[in-house]
Amino acid sequence: FPGGEHEVAIVKTEIPGPISSKMREELGQIQDVGAIKYFIDFSASRGNFVVDVDGNTLLDMYSHIASLPIGYNNPAMLQVFQDPENLPLLAHRPALGNAPPAGWAARLTGTLLAAAPRGLERVQ
Repeated sequence: FPGGEHEVAIVKTEIPGPISSKMREELGQIQDVGAIKYFIDFSASRGNFVVDVDGNTLLDMYSHIASLPIGYNNPAMLQVFQDPENLPLLAHRPALGNAPPAGWAARLTGTLLAAAPRGLERVQ
């Protein structure tokens, strides 16, 4: 993993730990928390390892419903979010199938199609 990742899982507290338990109790005052087991420290998480607010480092087998295939804090992904050209898309989350932004075909050609398997000429 670029930039290094945690090498092993380290459990320092029960899960949920005391900080997660307190946060869960606070959030429970305003929304349902039945599915929440712990709160994540996204800054400390790296690669395939998630770190909770109590400092427990766990191998993440969930990956946010598989929407995190390149791991936490991947430097290349973080760089994409810092590119000023991407800010309007990130801020407004456009409906790309109905109202794509100007230049969308060029973006797809330079990103998805550039990495597509040979013979794949269309993306959705």
